[in-house]
Amino acid sequence: MQTKIKLLFRGYSGSYAEKYAKKNKIKFTSIGTTINQNKVYKVGAYNYKFNLSNNTAILVSSVSKNIKKVTVPNKVTYAGKTFTVTNIAKNAFKNCTKLTKDYHWK
Repeated sequence: MQTKIKLLFRGYSGSYAEKYAKKNKIKFTSIGTTINQNKVYKVGAYNYKFNLSNNTAILVSSVSKNIKKVTVPNKVTYAGKTFTVTNIAKNAFKNCTKLTKDYHWK
């Protein structure tokens, strides 16, 4: 008699555990999202890079190139974690041709 074992993997979305579970047709339950400091993440109208060691964020670009004004929030939340926006990347809005030079911090 053969016993059938039901497996369930629990882990972070985007992790190796999730990839392994999907590849091997094992049920996977997410317990949150991993944040990679080298990756850019979309939050609202802007894209950010996050620094996990000091919970800060850098605004790296706009989601749309057709924006006319920028209002930078003081804080953004991603994957249940709140980050303080401390900087705007040098060329964050270089492709935004309709944008004035007027940036506003909330």
